[in-house]
Amino acid sequence: MSTHANIIHYANVEDESTGEAFEVFQFVKVGGRPDRLIVERGLADDPKQVRLHLRNRNAALSPGQDQSIREVETAIRAEPLHLLRYAARNGWLPDKSGFVNSSGTIDSKHRRQEIMPPRRLNTAQCRGGKPEGNLQGWIRNVAGPCRYSDLAMTALSAAFAAPLLKLTDRNSFGLNIFGAAKTGKSTVLVAASSVAGVGREEELPNWAATSAAVGESCRFYCDRLMPVNELGLIAKKSAYAKIQPTTYQIAEGRERDRHSKSVFATIDDSAGHRIIFCSTAEHSIDYYARLADETRDEGELARCTDIPTTRNNCKTVIDRWPETVPIDQRTAWARKLLKRLRKACKRYHNVALEPFVRFLMEDWERAERLVTMYMQKFMDGLDTESMSGAMEHAAENFSLILAGGVLAVDAGLLPYKRGDLMRAVTRCFLSAISVTAEERDPLASGKAILRRHLKGDRVFRRRPSNVSFDARRFDGYVVKDGERWRYVIRASSLREWFKTEPRAYKPVIEWLEKKRCLLARQSRSTEMVERPTDWAERTLVWPDEESTPTRSIVFYTPFAK
Repeated sequence: MSTHANIIHYANVEDESTGEAFEVFQFVKVGGRPDRLIVERGLADDPKQVRLHLRNRNAALSPGQDQSIREVETAIRAEPLHLLRYAARNGWLPDKSGFVNSSGTIDSKHRRQEIMPPRRLNTAQCRGGKPEGNLQGWIRNVAGPCRYSDLAMTALSAAFAAPLLKLTDRNSFGLNIFGAAKTGKSTVLVAASSVAGVGREEELPNWAATSAAVGESCRFYCDRLMPVNELGLIAKKSAYAKIQPTTYQIAEGRERDRHSKSVFATIDDSAGHRIIFCSTAEHSIDYYARLADETRDEGELARCTDIPTTRNNCKTVIDRWPETVPIDQRTAWARKLLKRLRKACKRYHNVALEPFVRFLMEDWERAERLVTMYMQKFMDGLDTESMSGAMEHAAENFSLILAGGVLAVDAGLLPYKRGDLMRAVTRCFLSAISVTAEERDPLASGKAILRRHLKGDRVFRRRPSNVSFDARRFDGYVVKDGERWRYVIRASSLREWFKTEPRAYKPVIEWLEKKRCLLARQSRSTEMVERPTDWAERTLVWPDEESTPTRSIVFYTPFAK
């Protein structure tokens, strides 16, 4: 057995979140394994107390009590090798002279006392947060491919905007990226997370977390983008009961105190946070609100904005392609690009935050001036007079997102032109407010659904040369009728189009009639309330291979060319 424990006064430790202080002693256990002992500072100058703790930890102390106490006394009197201070939370220090991350502190000062990440962070919270790869690899393989998507460029910009919340004194806010499965929304979220955090989807927080866990995650992600994956993990009908209070909880900027039994519970200053959260879902938050027979209020709309995943009939988030990619190969090219992007995020992540933070700390006056200028430039390009208060607040949030992205361009971290980034963020915002208007107006939503499907590949374009076609492959067909285009859509298929928005079906049929586009069958009454439920349907023999009588809705195109 060793005759001594090689006791070393390793560190003096202060915890900002609780005000507590400790002394840390490094020692050797029986059998030769190293270990460390943390002792409250009030007890750390009592050699008998420290000796007792060391013996309970199986330290290889000298067998004689007097001799082992002398060993402990020598260690206590020695200056600690390190002076450590655990920050109250991640994010900016109060004076903005440093930024605390889960992997360490980005500091602009040479301090005698080293600042550490919060002591209460556990292994699960820090999982995957260690920087991997190098900055040039991230710029080339993650940020570079994102240039082909307005949404991806906006999401990356949001990640760089999060550290600007403290600078601009803005509250936390969120984005909800929604759209069909396999369109790339999770890949965009992982790419945004890779700026200052994890690069794997399985390591992202998700909506299944408890309210207590959400509060703890906010503190962990303070001054960074917090990714929240898969709203679909919650049952649809009960989803809004979780979404609404969580949105307010995050935007409030303070962790709830009710989970006092948690080892992370706190009522001290560390409970505050500033974040931009980014969520993914197959449906908009308005959709989940309707399922619960609720309507989102203006305050909630201002705090979290729905952004559609795809635009302009694109199949994925990718909405631009190199000129060399043929039109009929664009979707396949986009899916390959998203697959490469996902792999790149695993290899390169959490390497862009430090250079961005150091760029800001180099000259805070310059940073403040540029942020103000970029935000104002975004707002000047919008017609805010026609917006509601909630939408104008959302516009200001997007102006901060733009500022974050353009500052990252200035810092050499995003390989985009400022004008391209401005247009991408603006298009995403305009899509967001357009979708919000549609979601809150059944007719507007219905028109968008109808237009999208009429342009889709499930409507057969019949030409004079097409004598017949295989009707089983299509929802309907369109044919030139004089100077107008006449659509014949299978009645069951038309209802299927509105499956996700059933309340929009009837307003669209009535709108078609008011525009004198609908060719309904002769009804028994002109009074809408007395008409049969299928009053707009007709039975027609389709010019298909089997000349099948088909229940159909017939109308002329209601949209201007």
